[in-house]
Amino acid sequence: VHVHVLTNPPVTMVTLHTQHTVILGHLAPVFCLSFDSTGQRIIT
Repeated sequence: VHVHVLTNPPVTMVTLHTQHTVILGHLAPVFCLSFDSTGQRIIT
């Protein structure tokens, strides 16, 4: 199987890239709270 890897894209390809969509999952900061097997809290 031949896979072509584009290591240096042409400048026109890079300059024409624009951001089209912004998706907000949460309106306020969200924190994950997880507990390990000993019951100690780990905030990630």
